[in-house]
Amino acid sequence: MNVNRQNLYAKITPRKIAVYVAVIAIALIICIIYFNYRTSQVAATINLANEPFYTSDELRLQITYLVQVSGEVYNPGVFEVSPGTRVLDMLELAGGESCYADTSRLNLVSFVRDGQRVDVPRVRETLDRIDILAQNSDGEVERININTADQNELMRLPGVGPQTASNITAFRRAAGGFETIEDLMNVHGIGEGTFSRLAPFITVDYD
Repeated sequence: MNVNRQNLYAKITPRKIAVYVAVIAIALIICIIYFNYRTSQVAATINLANEPFYTSDELRLQITYLVQVSGEVYNPGVFEVSPGTRVLDMLELAGGESCYADTSRLNLVSFVRDGQRVDVPRVRETLDRIDILAQNSDGEVERININTADQNELMRLPGVGPQTASNITAFRRAAGGFETIEDLMNVHGIGEGTFSRLAPFITVDYD
C-alpha cells in the first residue's frame, strides 16, 4: 500500500501540477466572466422594466422641429414645433398673415419638416395697384381719403382686400373717423409694417 502511494506521488510531477492549476484557473475565470455577464443582463432587464412606457403620441411630442417663418406675416421668426404641425399652424404661430400675403400660393395643409423655412409670398398685384395709384395728371401720387372712401376704393390700396377694407370702414363708423393717418394702425389686422406701406397713398384731409 505504501509502495502504491509512493508510485502515485512519483507520477505527480511539478509540470502536471502546473497544468492542473492552470486548468482550474481558466475554469474560474470562465465562471467569473459568465457570472458578470448574467448579472449585467439581469440589471439591464430590471432597468428596462423601470423605464416609463410611452405611447406613439407621447414619443412624437418628445421630438421637436425648428421651423422658420418669413415673408408676409406679423411676427416672423424661428419656432419650435412638434411633428405633425402644418403650414397653417406655422402662420398662426407667426401672428397670422399680413394683408399683403398671398396664401393661395402655399399648401396650407402640408406638414412641416425640421429645418424648413416657410416663406409667405406677397400678392402679385401689389405693384400694379401702386402704379395705378401713382398715376396722376399732375404727376403726383393720388391719395385715398380713408375717412370718405368706400370699400371698393379702399381695395385699390396695395394689399388691402375685402376683409381689411371692411375692418377699416367698421372702425371708422365706430370711432367717428380717423383724425390722423396713424390712427389706421388701430384697425384690426393693420400693424406698423402694413401702415408704412399704405402711408404714401392715404390721407384724412377733406380738401
